Amino acid sequence: MNSVLYAALWELDILVLAEDVLLARYMWRRKLSARGALLSMHEFKFAETSGKELNEYVKTLRAPQQLKTEFDRARGQVARAQEKLRHQLKEQRNSLIGHRSPHADRSYEEILSIDEYEIGDMAMQLVTNTHAFVLTAASLLPHVAISIMSERYRAEP
Repeated sequence: MNSVLYAALWELDILVLAEDVLLARYMWRRKLSARGALLSMHEFKFAETSGKELNEYVKTLRAPQQLKTEFDRARGQVARAQEKLRHQLKEQRNSLIGHRSPHADRSYEEILSIDEYEIGDMAMQLVTNTHAFVLTAASLLPHVAISIMSERYRAEP
């Protein structure tokens, strides 16, 4: 369930960045927060941390099948949304965050042309999916606790 905590922490980071994108007084702070959100969305390793191992673990839980299906659906929605954003934002990530352009004047122009509100909207869509995943995972926690206690009970002499 490490991936659930990872997703919850990421969600908090993006919410703080999105708040700055929407409410910061200075344009440069909004642009910087949008660039931070862009980087975080691109670097978020959700599929890697919530892949096959987590799926196999959830299958072993004595939880209602409907809950397991809901968890798998929520996990898949986050993974697909994040992968789509990674693909969509790759070029922007390289030029705006990676500072891979040898021309600072072009980088400056690219930063000024950022539509921070569009990036903020993308971030909030991914946060919405991530939040649904975290809530679904939280509903599995009693079943995780039972599983852990059962294993301990069987292991005791």
